[in-house]
Amino acid sequence: MKKTLIILLNCSATIALATGFQDFNNNAYLQYSSTYMNEGASGNSNGYTLGATYQSKANIWINAEAYGSAYNSNSWQVLATTNPPSSLGGSTYGFFLATAKAGYAFQFFNNDANGFQVIPYITGSYGTALGALTDNYGAGAKPEYRFGKSLKVSLDAMAYSTTQNGGGAVPAAVNPSFSNNYDLGTVQDFRYTLNPEVQYDISQIVLLGIGYKYDQSFNNQPNGNPDGNSTVYARIGVLF
Repeated sequence: MKKTLIILLNCSATIALATGFQDFNNNAYLQYSSTYMNEGASGNSNGYTLGATYQSKANIWINAEAYGSAYNSNSWQVLATTNPPSSLGGSTYGFFLATAKAGYAFQFFNNDANGFQVIPYITGSYGTALGALTDNYGAGAKPEYRFGKSLKVSLDAMAYSTTQNGGGAVPAAVNPSFSNNYDLGTVQDFRYTLNPEVQYDISQIVLLGIGYKYDQSFNNQPNGNPDGNSTVYARIGVLF
C-alpha cells in the first residue's frame, strides 16, 4: 500500500511540474517602453503598459493592454506648428491606448522539453492623443517557441488600420503613427508591426521579458515618416 501511494505521489508531482504554454501565457505584467519616432529623428516618447494574457486549456488566447505615455519630446514642436500655435502640451504628452487581442493557438507539439504554437488573432485599440480620438483595427499571427520550463521566444507580426480623429484642434503628429503630419483633421493609414520578444520565467511564478517592436506604414504617404518607429521595452510580471 505504501509503495502504491509513493508511486501515485510521484506521478502527481510529475504532472504538476509538466510545462505547457498556459504556464507561460497566463500572466499579468507591467512594462516600460521607449519609442523612437522616425528612428529618433522626430523625437521619442516613454510610457508604461499594464497587461494580461490568458490561454485556456482549449487554446483560446486573449491579451489585453492599457498603455499610457506622459512625455513626448516632439510634442512641443508639433503643437507650435499649428496656426495659431496651440496652447496644449508643452513637453507634456497625453497618449493613452487600450488594446485587446483574441485568437486561437494551433499547437504543433507541446511536451515537457519544448513546444511550438502559432496564434492567429484579431485586434482592436481605442484611445486618445491629447484628447484627439484614435482607433486601430487589424489582424496578426504570433509564432511562439518554448524551451523547457523557463524560456519562450516569439515573433508577433500584425497589419492594422489606424485613424486619428483630430477634429480640427490637435495635429495628427501628436500620435506616434503620424509623427510628421501636421494635419488638424482626420488622418488614416494602413500599417504593420514586427515584434520579437524573449520571456524568461522564474519558478513559474515571476516572468521577465524584453522585446523590440518596429512599426511602419505600408505606403508612407500620410505621415512623411520614412524610417518608421522603433520601440524597446522590458517587462516584469506574475504567472497564474
